[in-house]
Amino acid sequence: MGMLHSTSGKSYFQYYYQPTNFVIPKEQLIKILKREDELRFSEEYQHKYTASDEPSYIRDVTLELQKQALQEFGITDEEGRKALNNARIQYLHDPDVNQLAVYMRADHCVAGSLRNLQTGPDVQLHSLTGEPL
Repeated sequence: MGMLHSTSGKSYFQYYYQPTNFVIPKEQLIKILKREDELRFSEEYQHKYTASDEPSYIRDVTLELQKQALQEFGITDEEGRKALNNARIQYLHDPDVNQLAVYMRADHCVAGSLRNLQTGPDVQLHSLTGEPL
């Protein structure tokens, strides 16, 4: 979930785009993304995020905070949320935008080379203290 869910502008390893005619001007989008990040790391939302590990619960908390950020800037309909999530691909190479939300700046998710039923390489396992097992 998380970085691979539509609330982050991705669906698994592909960028997620929802058709909409709604446009959030870049200057306003920047303010919304900054506010979304503030909310995400606020004590209130961190408490909510830790209440359950269920992926659908985490998704719902994220949708709630995105709706709140949008509402604070006067955007109240579903098309606005689609436009917010589409910003991930719309501003993919724009450093003014793509470093503002944690799911943009900290996304290191890429599809690996292993496929279903392939055997992974042998690796040396280590304990949490770094000692080889």
